[in-house]
Amino acid sequence: MSSDIGLNGIKSDEILGLAEYYEAVLTRTGLITRESEFRSTKLGFILEFIRIIEIPEHLSAGLITTFIEAWRLQIPERTLRQRVDELGTVLSSINSIRMMANLIKKGNGSVNGGQFNIEVIKDLPLIPSDLRSSDITRIYDLLGQVRDNFQNCHSLSLL
Repeated sequence: MSSDIGLNGIKSDEILGLAEYYEAVLTRTGLITRESEFRSTKLGFILEFIRIIEIPEHLSAGLITTFIEAWRLQIPERTLRQRVDELGTVLSSINSIRMMANLIKKGNGSVNGGQFNIEVIKDLPLIPSDLRSSDITRIYDLLGQVRDNFQNCHSLSLL
């Protein structure tokens, strides 16, 4: 049985399942040495969490399309050590999302669905080298619009 997270019927069990899945996939032995596979998995993680927070259609279509078009599958200037650090950032993001989903599932009231959605957007493990330089500003502008949308919805619900 799933527990509601808040906005638009988001389910904490689904979020926790995705977090567990991506943690298992990203920590597979040797994945970090296969740059394209690591990078496509990281993109999948970002897109899944954008999908799960159910961004309004007028924002999500452009955001997802822009991410796919702008994503770099290979970054030749990144070393294996830098990818290891990047993996640490992704795992930190997963842990943050998991922690918030667990707080909501337990029903302690310290985090609501709107706050969760904003935190997921803030916690996406995105670094500028993930994207073609010509698309960086566009992606961050779209993410800002999504954050603003959730903040406006959260503010309206407090009235």
